[in-house]
Amino acid sequence: MKQFLAFTVFATATLGLFSQQSAVQTGNLDNRSKSYFIDVHHFGAGKVTAKEVESAHQKDLAVEKKYRVTILKYWFDEAKGDVYCLSSSDNLESIRKTHEEAHGLLPDEFYKVSEGQEAALKGKDNLYLDIHELGAGKVTAKDVEAAHQKDLAVEKKYRVTILRYWFDEAKGDVYCLSSADNTESISKTHAEAHGLLTDEFYKVSEGQEAAMKGENNLYLDIHELGEGKVTAADVAGAHQKDLAIQGKYGVNLINYWVDEKKGTVLCLAQAPDSMALINTHREAHGLIPLRVAKVKQGQ
Repeated sequence: MKQFLAFTVFATATLGLFSQQSAVQTGNLDNRSKSYFIDVHHFGAGKVTAKEVESAHQKDLAVEKKYRVTILKYWFDEAKGDVYCLSSSDNLESIRKTHEEAHGLLPDEFYKVSEGQEAALKGKDNLYLDIHELGAGKVTAKDVEAAHQKDLAVEKKYRVTILRYWFDEAKGDVYCLSSADNTESISKTHAEAHGLLTDEFYKVSEGQEAAMKGENNLYLDIHELGEGKVTAADVAGAHQKDLAIQGKYGVNLINYWVDEKKGTVLCLAQAPDSMALINTHREAHGLIPLRVAKVKQGQ
């Protein structure tokens, strides 16, 4: 399974939430034993422009080799004034020294991350979540992985990029995240690859993805709020409330997707159990999911 970097959304596309200003590849890592880091600078709304961020980035590039750092990419959220930098380095202190010498703008947060195989979104393709309800006991993780490999062999024919999937083994449900021109392209991919057609489609926009932590259980929950009853901005607000509460229940909300037309929101999270996730939503904003699925992420 194609995987993203732990902060996947930062390494693929904006989807209306991020303004990706540059993806500067400065060359292969000079030492594969180095670690990957994402550092975050919170400057504040209206306090920094794309031109200023690019200028600071160029200063970083002029200094990085001194500290054995390779700054691979950066992304800029112009609305919030946040900058996200992806680097490889021996340690975070080396990155800090690079920024300090280059421009004096020190990170507010650091994340040490692992990298998978990145699947890039194609141009302005749409993002979809499709669900296959195959039935309890009717399919195994091995079966799903085999079907996924068949999808990957066919997808380019229909201009589809299958980015990730999750499998609820107890219920036999499979959730696929794809970029494509339309749902018909995804349906044709599945039909030709293995014949397992989709039971539900959601055209979604994506939230800001966070890093997975440890080996906690992974859950997908679904909120059915009603057609026209929710906007991406509403969901982003609710998500921020979740993030403020989640630590209390041992939850790590990784990402969310919203289908504004159908009024459906899907959340991906790590949690000790499903009730911890439900309690997080209940206390944060009172929007309880219609269902919660314990899932495994494809490899």
